Amino acid sequence: MKAPYDFTEPPSTDPDSIIITGPRHLVEKLNFVETELYETDDLRKSFSTNVDLKSIHDSIAYNVSNVMLNVKVSQYTEVNFEVPIKIQNTLPNFEAKIYPSHADVRAMISVDDVQTITAESFSFVCKLDSSNFANSKKGLIITMTKYPASVKNLSFTPNAVDYVLKLKP
Repeated sequence: MKAPYDFTEPPSTDPDSIIITGPRHLVEKLNFVETELYETDDLRKSFSTNVDLKSIHDSIAYNVSNVMLNVKVSQYTEVNFEVPIKIQNTLPNFEAKIYPSHADVRAMISVDDVQTITAESFSFVCKLDSSNFANSKKGLIITMTKYPASVKNLSFTPNAVDYVLKLKP
């Protein structure tokens, strides 16, 4: 596949299952049936095509001789977002400030999703509780709590943030 194109979902077949008849000792061993090889030089657009099923034994028959191969492809682009990090503070007597206060997100998204995927599509939290005092050198670990399933090559920095506690008045 030529960059920056990629599958938007795994290729699928229709039907996704078939009926196989033949001697029990042969049929029971089958978990899948292979298709004939399908080759293409251009994976820059989605397509569907019939693909023949491979014969595996003369005494085994299928209810269909081919399946429809469905391939969904899209062009991808790299995006960068600055996303605020929320603090889950379980220390009621303290206010906390974190540094930095945002995560830098980098991801590949389909050009079809450019208008719908925004910084608000992602969410990060760091948890502040009494266990943090034992590991004060590491800072607060950042956890990604929300992201679009369609993004690829997702990464973010930093992995942890520094924090300052202030006693509430």
